[in-house]
Amino acid sequence: ADEGGRRPVNGPQTRTDFSTDLHWLSLSEAAHAIAHKQLSPVELTQALLKRIERLDPRLNAFRPDLAAAHLSQAALRLWYQWDWAGAEESYRRAVDLAPGDAVPRNLFATFLSLRGRHDEAIAQLRLAVEDFPDARAGLGAELLFKGEFEEGIRVLDAFVAAGPTLANRAPARVLLAQGHRALAERAFAAQRVATAIGEARLSVSLDPRDADAHNVLGAALASQGNLAAAIPEFQAAVRINPQHPSAVNNLARASAIAGETR
Repeated sequence: ADEGGRRPVNGPQTRTDFSTDLHWLSLSEAAHAIAHKQLSPVELTQALLKRIERLDPRLNAFRPDLAAAHLSQAALRLWYQWDWAGAEESYRRAVDLAPGDAVPRNLFATFLSLRGRHDEAIAQLRLAVEDFPDARAGLGAELLFKGEFEEGIRVLDAFVAAGPTLANRAPARVLLAQGHRALAERAFAAQRVATAIGEARLSVSLDPRDADAHNVLGAALASQGNLAAAIPEFQAAVRINPQHPSAVNNLARASAIAGETR
């Protein structure tokens, strides 16, 4: 036995059969205990982490793996116990243990985003990108959420360009479409119609199923008197979303004006 620990003699048939040193459980014993609600995954993980941290200064055997263990603990605390404070503690510990590893930072940023702490998430993702370029997907999304559209688009463009045929680029293209649509709406509100048209066309090319992008493109074209080009955009928006109030109204108005001018 190590440090007074001893194994359960007959396996974990009941919760009271356990030694207080859970590290002695075999995988099959731990699985049996968890399946029968005699032991929680969080409790087991915490016990193993405490033992590793207690022995590792002497053994120096587990340091590279400690960050991964704390990430596992963070996930268990978050999704099993809904312990937000405990999960954050584990994520921070993982980042501290592996400051040059992008994975803990990326996961911590996701947690921070869930908590609505987007500035902190962006800070973590900027550091993660240095070692893990795919973190640009999360960074770009966070920047768009914050309304920093130009930088968000640049970051996502770089992410897509690094692997344009990869399947995980498809969601980034949708985000890019939303970013360009936001720039189109902002430009149109500022009466910069040519810019609005260009941004809206980029948005539609990236995501043809975005009714809002078709609608703002149609509105910008109509403001220039180009009803022949605007009406198909309004029609596309209504086909995608028949309940889109702005597109329905814009289509009716543009069609009526076009009919009067014939």
